[in-house]
Amino acid sequence: MSVVWRIAIRNVQEHRAKSLIVGTIILVGTFVLVVGNSLMDSAAAGIRRTFIDNFTGHLILAGVTDAQVSLFGVRSTDFLNVRTPRLDGFEALRAAVADHPQVAAWSPQAESTVSVSLPGPDGTSLGETFAQVWGVEPARYRAMFPDAAELVAGSFVDPDQAGLVLSEASAKELAESADRDVAPGDRLLLTATTEAGIKVREVPVTGIFRFRNALPQLDTMSFVDITTLRTLQGMTVSAPAEVILTDEQMAGLGSVDESDLFGGAFAEGAGGESPFPEGSVQDGLVQEIGSDSATPALLDFGDRQETVIDSGAWHFLVIKLHRAGAAARVIADLQQVIDEGDLNAQVMGWMPAAAPFSQLSNGFRIVFNVVVIVIAVVAVIIIMNTLVLSVTERISEIGTMRAIGARKGFVRRMIGAETVSLAFVFGGMGVLLGVVALVVLGATGIRASNLFLQILFGGEVLRPTISAGSVAFALAMVTAIAVVSGLYPLAVALRISPRQAMGSS
Repeated sequence: MSVVWRIAIRNVQEHRAKSLIVGTIILVGTFVLVVGNSLMDSAAAGIRRTFIDNFTGHLILAGVTDAQVSLFGVRSTDFLNVRTPRLDGFEALRAAVADHPQVAAWSPQAESTVSVSLPGPDGTSLGETFAQVWGVEPARYRAMFPDAAELVAGSFVDPDQAGLVLSEASAKELAESADRDVAPGDRLLLTATTEAGIKVREVPVTGIFRFRNALPQLDTMSFVDITTLRTLQGMTVSAPAEVILTDEQMAGLGSVDESDLFGGAFAEGAGGESPFPEGSVQDGLVQEIGSDSATPALLDFGDRQETVIDSGAWHFLVIKLHRAGAAARVIADLQQVIDEGDLNAQVMGWMPAAAPFSQLSNGFRIVFNVVVIVIAVVAVIIIMNTLVLSVTERISEIGTMRAIGARKGFVRRMIGAETVSLAFVFGGMGVLLGVVALVVLGATGIRASNLFLQILFGGEVLRPTISAGSVAFALAMVTAIAVVSGLYPLAVALRISPRQAMGSS
């Protein structure tokens, strides 16, 4: 061991009180950094895993709007008028996604916020609640997210069936409002407000489910058949082909409301049957309109025209990758398709798609790091003052060392060695205590006691793991604090001359 380190260790031992003050600050700071950042990393990993595995996949294709778009709708102060944009060029983008070697699975999706009510025998509402519904291709969605949801009762919606798979929380809330249980087989009214006005559709409840790894605000998420959702969102054909009604067809309609021909329980793809007798004028009209769900049609009623629902309309294309590391490559390839087709579409990662949940986690991490910086500044001031006092008490010693030939470089290395030795010993103790605490917390788990913590933890229980990055960051931080704290005391020590030493002796 060099002379510098021997003297530094001796000085630390001889000034135990001040060394303990400095060391305790370093120990506590290291412990907080290791545990705090590991908790943040574990929570972020939990949220990331929850959303990628159960809701968002790795990437999302979505339409473009001035507001912020996520799988849970558009975030805007003008939420009554701003709608989730349709995904432009869906077929071209779907083909590009399906053919990409890095894509493991994909699923189209659409969303809507609706009022869910249980109608009584006399047509009045027995109970009502609000929910957000996703329209999906059932088989493809469940294959992509096999562990996301579990049935409590009933079944999921069949591909050609009109129906609603209601969340358990929404079913309970609706049951409390209606003062009766809600079960598969019940028919509910879904009401949505669109730019075209209010849309109302009656759908049967096919099942009740819960998400296995859900955040509290996802309790109101439910699934509905895509035809019903498109009807509620007013997803009409933009350039339809005409189906002109003859006088006989118009007369045959009788008192039937023409709006019943679109998006109702018997519409093409909704899974129902025509309510009109087979072979009747009305039945023939229904068959003509709905004979090919991929063929747009427009009804001319003289004073106005009605468009049919666009069977190719979606809001999102959710993508899972074989490797998360391939995201940048896939984004670049899809962006090229968007640019070449001049499409009104964008590619986003899971974090924007999961907003506002992911943003809350990042926001809390930023707040935590700001607090850490404030604490670090306070720690630097305390350590610096303590070291200055220590140096002042050793004026005679340092001056004598200078008198017998010690250069400024030797004094600089000696003070630096004292500071580094304190940081190394007490910082190491802080890391060790932090690791022990994380092992215990990982075994027992931290249960979220309120809604905020459930969102932050990505579930009801957080089991933190040791983060190598957090340990490295903590050690780097305490070393930086020690170095910065020692700069001024070092300058004080270097100003001590042999004459000062003799005067203080």
